[in-house]
Amino acid sequence: MPEKIPAVGSRILVYRGKAKHTPGGLKKKDLVRNKHGRIVSRKKQSLARKQKHLGSNLARKGSKVFGPNKNGSNRKSRKKENKKNKTRRRGRR
Repeated sequence: MPEKIPAVGSRILVYRGKAKHTPGGLKKKDLVRNKHGRIVSRKKQSLARKQKHLGSNLARKGSKVFGPNKNGSNRKSRKKENKKNKTRRRGRR
């Protein structure tokens, strides 16, 4: 007796052919693996490739720095600064 394939399953089950579609309605033809190995929607992947939403995270063109733009938005350094200010305030009392 042939095994019955469930209608709804996770993305991995649909990708492997063990289910017909995902809860959102994606079928095997709609799914693809990305460069990290995750199974994602083919439409969303192609859309994300076209849109480069890196914006302010990149260094300005012509600058000597290569890579992400770091203009004082480091959380750890802000935490340290706040801690220093707290100890200074305590000493003044």
